[in-house]
Amino acid sequence: MYRRGANSNRTFRLRANSVLSERLNLAGAMGMLTFGSKRRDVYAAAGYDKTIRYDQYLSRFLRQDVAQRIVAAVVDDTWRKPPSLLDGLDVETGLENTPFTDGWLRMVQSARDGAETRRGLIHYLARLDLISRIGRYGVLYLGLADGMEPNQPAAAGSLRAPEDLAFVGVYDEGSAKIVKWDTDKASPRYGKPEMYQLTTGSDGQVVTLSAHWTRCIHVADNALTSDIYGAPALEAPWNRLIDLEKIMAATGEAGWMQMQPGYLFSTKDGYELSADDADERQEQMDEFVHGLRRFLEMNGYEATTLSGSLQDPSGAVNNILKLISAATGIPLRKLTGSERGELSSTQDDDNWIDVIEARQTQHVTPAIIEPVVNRLLWLGVLSAPSSGAYTVWWPSLRQKNPTQQAQIADTNASALQKVGAKVDARIFAETYLPDLPADAVSEKPEAAPVTAPAGAEFPQVTAPEQAEGGGLAENAARPFWDTATFAERWAGYP
Repeated sequence: MYRRGANSNRTFRLRANSVLSERLNLAGAMGMLTFGSKRRDVYAAAGYDKTIRYDQYLSRFLRQDVAQRIVAAVVDDTWRKPPSLLDGLDVETGLENTPFTDGWLRMVQSARDGAETRRGLIHYLARLDLISRIGRYGVLYLGLADGMEPNQPAAAGSLRAPEDLAFVGVYDEGSAKIVKWDTDKASPRYGKPEMYQLTTGSDGQVVTLSAHWTRCIHVADNALTSDIYGAPALEAPWNRLIDLEKIMAATGEAGWMQMQPGYLFSTKDGYELSADDADERQEQMDEFVHGLRRFLEMNGYEATTLSGSLQDPSGAVNNILKLISAATGIPLRKLTGSERGELSSTQDDDNWIDVIEARQTQHVTPAIIEPVVNRLLWLGVLSAPSSGAYTVWWPSLRQKNPTQQAQIADTNASALQKVGAKVDARIFAETYLPDLPADAVSEKPEAAPVTAPAGAEFPQVTAPEQAEGGGLAENAARPFWDTATFAERWAGYP
């Protein structure tokens, strides 16, 4: 029997496979360089992969130190200070302590559930962000207490409280396969996944389930022309990671060879070896080389140690790390965890915070947090915001040490003093010296009346007659000071 839905879904899969085939063809042409009339495959000569599978990305992330740093450094700093939700259109007018924000707090904070401790939702969102960078996408599965099978669509408003989200699960590209697509051209979800096959477990204990898209949140990082597939974080620096691995492997092997040198056995001049002892001599040499014998008893031989020099790989390694830093946008100091000059460290930190804050607002908020919150609102897990809208607020990552804070406070205090501005001491301290205890700044005392010291003599100046003309002439005719003004200004001067 002809079924239009099944056939159209198959057609869409063929189109998707065609796109992947085009990427494979493009990858096959990479590394082909022309030298005169000859073409050379640089990728094949250097041992670079033309096509990279997900299991290769995952393996390198798990086993190579710099690769793991590339993926995790961005995520660690992005979620170092988790975001908050406010009930309102913006941060200035957003409210806390509403049913909406209270429900969100109950979900993101860890809580005791009988003998178990449930991790907060923020923990899983950070993991989702991490795995979506390893491959092309990641999936967050929502375990809903609605009494329906996972492969059935969830209904709008079918849940009533945050507790109705029983659990969540994080799945990477390798364990969340897209098995069905939305092929209805009139649907707003045309070309997006409709059904996933989720696989959980290892060591022979594997559980597989089919999940409808209404129970899943799909996240793709570094997305270009597709919202479904992003670019893995290790794709751009892949060749440099291979170069780094080859250099470090060669260095380790060279160091081992230097600690276990070779030996040259040669016969002395005029000495003839007996053929009867050949097997015994060979056996002694083999045992000596393999560490089974610490001495040799061989008449007529001279032993020479074959030594070499171990080359310093730091120059090549540093160049590769610089290229990786350029490809990933991670400052070299952040990539390696090294400390250089204070000035460069401060500049790197400021530039890196700019990158992270841009990622928070341009990727994490619209691609992870808002889809999750909107889905929970649609399901009824979260109460609707009382204002009709909500705002995602990220705490600032810019932290200054006490010395920097004191310098900034001093600079601002000097500027305010020069312009003669009156500033409340408590507000100034809260703004520029936030680490001070609340009781460290007392209210500004009232100024005591200033009187002239006993015995002080001041010139007596009398006001002149009214100058003709008024205006400037009148002002010029006034005395430069009078006794009361002089005493007030200078009586307390040391």
